[in-house]
Amino acid sequence: MTSENVTLRGPRPTALTEDRARLLAVYAAELEEASLAADTRRTYVSRVRMFLAWLPEGAVPAGPVVRDRAVRAYREHLGVLGRSVQYVNNALAALDDFFARRGPGRTNLTRDRLVPAAPRELEAAALERWAAAAGAWPHPRDRLLALLPACTGLRVGELVALDVQDARRLRDPRSAAALDAWHANRSTWPGSTGDALFLN
Repeated sequence: MTSENVTLRGPRPTALTEDRARLLAVYAAELEEASLAADTRRTYVSRVRMFLAWLPEGAVPAGPVVRDRAVRAYREHLGVLGRSVQYVNNALAALDDFFARRGPGRTNLTRDRLVPAAPRELEAAALERWAAAAGAWPHPRDRLLALLPACTGLRVGELVALDVQDARRLRDPRSAAALDAWHANRSTWPGSTGDALFLN
C-alpha cells in the first residue's frame, strides 16, 4: 500500500486505477477462500471497490492512523449521500475485512446503532377498510392473523408468541368476532390443549 501522507480533499475518481484494480482483485480472490456467504463476499467487494474509487489518487492507507482518518471521512461522505445506517455499517464491516486482510488491520471506528422503526399506524379509515376486508376471509385463523396486528399494534414475532390467555387480554372490538370464531375452530386442531394461540 502507498504513502500515509493522505489528503482527503479533491476530486473523487469514479473508476479504479490499474493498481487499485489489482489490489481489489487480490482481495476478491482472498475472499473466495473465506468462510463467508456468497452474498457477503459480493457485498464486501462492491463496498471496498466504491471506497477505493472514492479515495484520492495514490492514497490507499498503509497505517492505522491514516486508515481510520480515511474511513472516517468516507463514512461522513456516505452520510452526506443520505445512505442508511445499515448501508454505512455494512460498508464499515467490508472495510474492516479489507484492511484486516490487505493492510494495517481493522479500523477503530464504532458502528452506528440501528434503531428499529416503529410500525406505521393505519389511519382510522384505512384500518376500517382493512378490518372489513380481513373480516370477509373464510378461515377464522386467517382473519385473526390479519386483524390482530392492525388492531393492536403487535409485531409478527409477538403475534406468533401469543398464548390463549394473552389473547383474552388483547380483545379489541374489531377483532373480537374473529377471536371467538378462532377459539371455536381451534378446538378441532391437533395440539389444541396446549397454550399457543396459533397452531400450525
